Amino acid sequence: MTVRHLLSGAVAATALTLLFAGGAQAQSLLAPGTLGQAVPTVGGNFGGAQIGSTQTASFTATNAGQTITGRLLSAVFSGGTAQTIGGSNFGGSGLDLYYQLFLDGGNTTVDSLSLSNFAGFSLATAQTAADVDGAGGMVAGTSVASTNDRSGNGVGILFNFSTTLPTGGTSLTFGVRTNATQFTTGGGASVQSLSGVSANTTGPLLTVVPNVAPEPGSLVLAATGLMGAMGMVGIRRRRSAK
Repeated sequence: MTVRHLLSGAVAATALTLLFAGGAQAQSLLAPGTLGQAVPTVGGNFGGAQIGSTQTASFTATNAGQTITGRLLSAVFSGGTAQTIGGSNFGGSGLDLYYQLFLDGGNTTVDSLSLSNFAGFSLATAQTAADVDGAGGMVAGTSVASTNDRSGNGVGILFNFSTTLPTGGTSLTFGVRTNATQFTTGGGASVQSLSGVSANTTGPLLTVVPNVAPEPGSLVLAATGLMGAMGMVGIRRRRSAK
């Protein structure tokens, strides 16, 4: 069974083009309920200037002898050139969020990264191998995300790696373009391995201030719940490919 069969009528991926600094590059709108959408790779950042400093959140977890330890860096940028896509404004008055994953230790790999707190906003996603924040801590990464998912309520988004992130590995930097105008360090994120170990981040993680107020504790639950659901899809997908 394919991911599209599992969608059961969820919004299909739509290819869009946004104007970035330095030329036109592809990017895709990520609507609530979207699963298995390709993540385009761009040559640099989305345009605009960094706001504040890059933040670092850490994670570690062990399950059945499998361990993962690492960091998730986040940065926020002004949206750069304003674009209107499908009636939603991107850039200009909006904010761009960037995330990069470092798997520093442990004995297993990471299959996906889940981010939360995006309820009520239109999103477009991309990834880049560029060092977007200069000396802020992000680097030119190597591990590529193959697909994006977004939960039906719009809170959580998921980056699935095409090849699992190994110990000592660094992901490309994932960009989330939003029409939000406020940000906070109270974001939630989780990483998961198909070996069964998952970990929530601790420490400051930049995200947008949500339009829809979540219930207490629901941000981490949304992230981990999406991780579990998408992890099962990934397992089925990998098994069916063998």
